[in-house]
Amino acid sequence: MLAREGVFPLALVGALALAVGFGYSLYCSLPLWILVALLLGIFHLPKRMIPALPLAVLAAVDGRVEAIAQIEEKRLGRPLRRLVMRLSLPGITSLRSPAEGTVQEVWLGEALPNDPKQRQYTAWIQTDEGDDIVFRLVGTTPFFHCRFSFSPGERIGQGQRCGFVYWARYFELLVPLSSCFEVCIGERVKAGSGVLATLVRE
Repeated sequence: MLAREGVFPLALVGALALAVGFGYSLYCSLPLWILVALLLGIFHLPKRMIPALPLAVLAAVDGRVEAIAQIEEKRLGRPLRRLVMRLSLPGITSLRSPAEGTVQEVWLGEALPNDPKQRQYTAWIQTDEGDDIVFRLVGTTPFFHCRFSFSPGERIGQGQRCGFVYWARYFELLVPLSSCFEVCIGERVKAGSGVLATLVRE
């Protein structure tokens, strides 16, 4: 299945490849056909089996776990557990919701306080049981952009496709202190099927 964000670039490059192939030669159009193949790989939307685990917090993107720590989340005014993942290159991929709940707030394109060259897109989801789940995408290139397909007040399902990101470098997940992480540093996980943490009821 192809992500809808890839339809236009694929159609454009495919049309150019056909035009060059018919107007000049197949050899001249070969680089464009290679680009078509690369775009198919980038915008391919794999089918993922969402685990039947209501308390699971899933990976929103494909990547590798790089850090696990506890931080003070200033927006929520309390400490949370934090997991950082490095996205698989090139950092162009669909997003999936880590958990089911109601979107409380989103923050788009903010500069990082300690590094203005980096920007972040953040979403805050609250489950029906009141657990706060915060996730963000961080990028450093001028081409980095994230498009969320939801707004504050909307409900979102666990593992549901919820946006698209271009040229992101890192994914960060913040969960309650009582949560139990199910992955370790260096482990690779897949979006929509990889369980990062489990919410623990106190």
